[in-house]
Amino acid sequence: METTENGDEEAAAIANRVWYRCSRCHHNVLFDEAELNSLKDPTEVKALSKEQCIEYSPEKSFSVGELIYHNDWDDVGRVKDKETMSDGRSAIIVSFQKLGERKLIDNFRPEDTA
Repeated sequence: METTENGDEEAAAIANRVWYRCSRCHHNVLFDEAELNSLKDPTEVKALSKEQCIEYSPEKSFSVGELIYHNDWDDVGRVKDKETMSDGRSAIIVSFQKLGERKLIDNFRPEDTA
């Protein structure tokens, strides 16, 4: 194998590659670790504490990026998205540490049910 002037850079680039195998179709793919890190979700929930979060209540209104603590589930998460449900009410998509993604009611008003 020939080395070029950029031999050290090429060796470093090769060292940062990893083979992954699909558990479903068993295909192998070579990924660059830097590329994989850039694909990670910026809203991913890491080590959050209850003190950093707002306690969830269906009556409250939340915005994307806010941290939420759900008292009944004893779990913390980050609001990833807001959407309007088919009945016109508002919902938030929250990525929780333990439970994963869940859809919760947002800005609920009792008069909305009448």
